[in-house]
Amino acid sequence: SELKNNIQGYTNLREAAGDEFEIIVHCHWEFGFWDAISLAKALEPIRPWWIEDPMPIEYVDTWVKLTAASPVPILCGENLYTLHDFLPFITKQAVHMIEIDISMAGGLLEAKKIADLANAYYMPVATHNVMGPVATIASANCAATIFDFIGHESYDYKTTSRDGHAGWETLVEYDREIIQDGYIQLSDKPGLGLDLNKEVAIKNLVKDEKWWG
Repeated sequence: SELKNNIQGYTNLREAAGDEFEIIVHCHWEFGFWDAISLAKALEPIRPWWIEDPMPIEYVDTWVKLTAASPVPILCGENLYTLHDFLPFITKQAVHMIEIDISMAGGLLEAKKIADLANAYYMPVATHNVMGPVATIASANCAATIFDFIGHESYDYKTTSRDGHAGWETLVEYDREIIQDGYIQLSDKPGLGLDLNKEVAIKNLVKDEKWWG
């Protein structure tokens, strides 16, 4: 079955990567309750850092049952909006960890409110981020203020995007290497510490898009 194939794939990954490598299992809301429990129990031997978004988010009480039954950490949050969406997941302890996307959750201040509430329930916080350099640096600055912060999502920022647009290093001007040894480097300059390269941004506008600056 597809579930067995997924489990075998992660088992192979653990064997290849070794014990020091953290594995995250992202499910994209594809499982029902019982399959999610089966997945969590089957993945226990490979010790994933967490299982992310195993079920649709609409039914919080079902998440409570899943989290109580799961032998490995359960996480969600990338498609929750504002503190009010996060509130039942945190107060009912419907997950072991939460993940905040500042571009979705309401910005820096709202993300900090969410993280502070999670901290009151001893719930670790990660940040979700599949955006460009501005959102990444903003998210990292927010993460630096979170008490029990565990990880920040990013990708190879030096690579030109799949649609041929500019990579991060040309799109923004930053006073240091953005990512070094697996860590995002924060600037001491005011604000986020980066400046948009206007010429590169204009050059990489999509067809019929007007420059807004």
